Amino acid sequence: MRLTRSTAVFAALLSLAMVATAAQPSLAAPAGTTTTEWTTTFSAPHHDNVAAGPAKNTPMKAADGGRLPASMRHLDPKLQSDLAAQRANPQVYDAYAHDLEDTASAAGVEDWMTLEQCKTGWDSRPVGTYWYYRNHYSACQVTDNVATVSKCTSTGCQITGSTYVRIAYIGALSHTARSFTWTAHLFGWKTVGDYVGSVRLSIEVPCRSYANVGTCTVSPEWGYVKTLDQWKTTASVVFTYSTTTPRPAPNDPHPADKIANFNIAPQAIAEGPTNPPPNPLTVVRCDNAAYMTGAGCTFTGVFGNFHISYNRPESKESVEFIWKAMHHLDQIIDDAVGLYVPGGYYPQPVTGFLEPLTRNYYGNTSRTKVQNECKRKFGDDYVTNRADGVKCDCDEYPFASTYQSANYDTIGTAATWAVAQVDLRHNRSAGAVLGAWQQNDHILDGDPFFVTIDDAPQD
Repeated sequence: MRLTRSTAVFAALLSLAMVATAAQPSLAAPAGTTTTEWTTTFSAPHHDNVAAGPAKNTPMKAADGGRLPASMRHLDPKLQSDLAAQRANPQVYDAYAHDLEDTASAAGVEDWMTLEQCKTGWDSRPVGTYWYYRNHYSACQVTDNVATVSKCTSTGCQITGSTYVRIAYIGALSHTARSFTWTAHLFGWKTVGDYVGSVRLSIEVPCRSYANVGTCTVSPEWGYVKTLDQWKTTASVVFTYSTTTPRPAPNDPHPADKIANFNIAPQAIAEGPTNPPPNPLTVVRCDNAAYMTGAGCTFTGVFGNFHISYNRPESKESVEFIWKAMHHLDQIIDDAVGLYVPGGYYPQPVTGFLEPLTRNYYGNTSRTKVQNECKRKFGDDYVTNRADGVKCDCDEYPFASTYQSANYDTIGTAATWAVAQVDLRHNRSAGAVLGAWQQNDHILDGDPFFVTIDDAPQD
């Protein structure tokens, strides 16, 4: 018989359980009693389906030398540790400029996942991760759970049956409010041997703030408690959350943003002698940043990869320049040997690392340095001196709105920047669509992201 994946997982879990507890000593439980033990494990990704892309096994290098951005160094040490762990092995989601031009697509920016999308994403997530992120607003975790029944005699306890069920925990965050929901789906029930349907199982998805910065209220507060028989007829349960930040973190450089971070660690707890610890956590950040269109919450364990087409007519000159800076820097600047521009979603040939850009809202966004470079390269009147009469801007990459721009260039490092004289309409269109994405996806100051140029020349 050919085993399906869920059947194979169940068989493996049952086999391990029987080996581990086939002959418990009589002190484990009184003779004549029946016990049930609950275990939780996490299936590995399908090796044939693991998410494609350069991030799969490529080290991630933080843009400031491996540390969290300065805007985060005031945070609680435990939060810094959890955020750094996420950034060490981040997931990446794709966002497309053309979707921002589609009113229907832009309206549903959260793009919350379905149960089927969760199952598929979970099986194809990067190796070594315990969450699948669809985007900044949607994440899921799937657990494989076994309730093992043992009957005890004077000589010990013997496993007589096991019931297997998968639980998918799906988080759906809001880009317009400090609220979110979590849904626990139970599916794939299987039983071999004895079954005790009266055993009670509690499912909780607690929300805890770091260092008491912010409040998170969940309903129902203590989760859901049902017998296994009752859970078998319950396809899913929903938790709702609301958050506030009455007191920003000490030394927060931007207290008006009212940022608070919360850890979410689901857990299923059954009656019995032992229970597994809480599941691996994910971090949710909520804020009231005034430069966003409204309050919102996002997952911090995933980076955006902003796609824009090389052939997009409204921004063609600007996009061509970015692509050339990424892949043919020697055609733009002098002495480009050993230099590169960060931000592309590929391992940098100089360092071998993926190096994201990070959004700069509060830092130095002066244009003086790049404008002086454009004057040097294209003339003081670069705005009007093009032969075709087109009015131009001084375009730069990395973007002025990042902490990798010319204002943050460090002499002696390989990462650099470049400028070009481009049609001002193209430059401003590219900037507008980037800004729209940052609004839709709630990209805050210090948040990392990548840039990918689609439909580019193959050379």
